[in-house]
Amino acid sequence: NIDFLVSGPLEIAKRKFPNRKYHVHNAAITVVRTNPEEIKKLAQMIAGLADQAKGPLTILVPLGGFSAFDSPEGPLPDPDAPEFFVQVLQENLSNHVNLKLLPHHINDAAFAGEIIEAFYDLLNCR
Repeated sequence: NIDFLVSGPLEIAKRKFPNRKYHVHNAAITVVRTNPEEIKKLAQMIAGLADQAKGPLTILVPLGGFSAFDSPEGPLPDPDAPEFFVQVLQENLSNHVNLKLLPHHINDAAFAGEIIEAFYDLLNCR
């Protein structure tokens, strides 16, 4: 999940990550919404790792959200985050990587089906 960080209790999360959106999972765990700079760094890191791949590679991006927290019903929605992630990813990704943008949320059955199809496609490439 690129949409949140896991921190300790709320008081610690607020000190470490001020002025953020928070979701208290329980007394020991607070979920903190990632900011654009963190999303940018994650996209750059993923692009760098993908560019090192020796074989066929497909990256599937769920444009509808990255976790249960990142949904219209969730506590930390950010509908602009997936598009920003894709923008940075595309700027840093070489052409040999198959990037597939999907309108689904990561928890949608349709997204799971796309993962299975991509997996079978990669198996047939070898």
